[in-house]
Amino acid sequence: MKKTFRIKKNYEFKRIFTKGQFFGGKILNIYVEKSKKNYNKFGVAISKKVGKSVIRNKLKRWGREVYKNNFIHIKNDESFNMIIVFKNNFDFSSINYHFIQTEFIDICQRAGLWNNEEDIN
Repeated sequence: MKKTFRIKKNYEFKRIFTKGQFFGGKILNIYVEKSKKNYNKFGVAISKKVGKSVIRNKLKRWGREVYKNNFIHIKNDESFNMIIVFKNNFDFSSINYHFIQTEFIDICQRAGLWNNEEDIN
C-alpha cells in the first residue's frame, strides 16, 4: 500500500482544480489528478460560506477520516492526487459521518477509483 501525504500548498490545490478530473455528488465534489510520484496526496477544501469554523473543521475531519478508512479500497496501481470539496449550498447541520462516507464511496465508484475485489490484503 502506498503512503498518502496531505496537500497543503495553495499552488497544489490550484493545479489539481485546473488539471484534474471532476466528479460531483450531492454534498461534495472530488477532483482527481494522476501523479508521476510514487505516493498519493490528499486534501480537503471547504468554503467559509458553509458555516462557522466548528462545522467547517468537523467536516474537514470527517473528510480526512473517510479517506483514511476507505483508502484500502481505492485502487493503488497508480499514484494520484485527490481533493474533496464540500459544496456550500447544503445544510450541514443535520449531516452525519455515514452520509459523507456513502457519498465518497459512490463518487469513487463512478470515477473508477474503487477496487471491487472482495479479498483485499
